[in-house]
Amino acid sequence: MARLAAEKGVHAIAATPHVLESQAVTMTRARIEQTLTQVRERLQAEGLQLELHLGAEYFLSMDFPHLVQKHFPLASLNGTRYVLIELPITHLPPFLEYSSFRTGLEDGDLAREIPFLRPILAHPERYLEVGRSIQTAERFRALGYLLQINLGSFAGIYGRGVRKTAEKMVQAGLADFVATDAHSASSLKEILEDGTKRLCKVAGEKKAQVLLEENPGRVLQGQPLESLEDYQ
Repeated sequence: MARLAAEKGVHAIAATPHVLESQAVTMTRARIEQTLTQVRERLQAEGLQLELHLGAEYFLSMDFPHLVQKHFPLASLNGTRYVLIELPITHLPPFLEYSSFRTGLEDGDLAREIPFLRPILAHPERYLEVGRSIQTAERFRALGYLLQINLGSFAGIYGRGVRKTAEKMVQAGLADFVATDAHSASSLKEILEDGTKRLCKVAGEKKAQVLLEENPGRVLQGQPLESLEDYQ
């Protein structure tokens, strides 16, 4: 997959293994960094010019402040304040009603750090509640979450309904990034070719460039995002 990505012009990847609550002891930041170093060494040996950055995709089985406490220190994206999380596909957990910035934690140092973290929701277009009503995505925004859509959704790999929801979100300004979320070389090829073509058709080339390159690059550098208001 790394070789194909490099051939397709991808120069940087945030490696984001799934992390469940039950893996808080085994899938630590240190463990992920160790594996990342090994993969980087392999890429260098293969002569591949591809940057690999730290990351993880945390399953939100509790409110965000307590997730941070459970997995601290987090494998945030390239060690920045941006943290990638995901929800159950079939339902929205009740603790989402609480703002991501209301901590309720006894650890004072950790409680002070949480407001500076920026949680990113992975593939909200795939959540059934968002498919039923795009207002659910607006609710995520009100709760302080940034929204990252899968490029594969535009390629239709999750079905026509998810593709339609992804397109609605982009047109409504409810997307901050678009990422591959690729799990294999075969899926990456389809995602990059068909997904990028469809996204450019829906959003326009400039907005697509911000979603695919500019804002993801800013995340990896820990910088504020470029506003998409001018592209609505």
